[in-house]
Amino acid sequence: MATHDLTITEAAPDDPRVLQLVRDLDADLAARHPDEPGTGGAHLNPDTRLLLAQTSGRPGGCAAVQPFPDSAAELTGMHVTPEARGHGITARLPAEAERTAAALTDPEGAGYRLEA
Repeated sequence: MATHDLTITEAAPDDPRVLQLVRDLDADLAARHPDEPGTGGAHLNPDTRLLLAQTSGRPGGCAAVQPFPDSAAELTGMHVTPEARGHGITARLPAEAERTAAALTDPEGAGYRLEA
């Protein structure tokens, strides 16, 4: 699939597509790290911006950007489904997260910090 089929948009925290991706991530992490339970997204701060990546209209990944009051933002999580890997999401989603962080923390273009 070509990367032109890829769209990345901001999504609401209760978007069922994002919630399913978070559940998928929790299941993946639980299989790798059984002593660390997933949260299902319950830990998300209300200011967190969620980005949804879709290929040909199907959810394929998501990222969370948490802004802080000191002109910083953190990429708090990113997940790409196994089926969507190889379609450019891993390259484009962090770049979109960086643009989101800049818009949230540096509207005048004075400089920002993205932590991962």
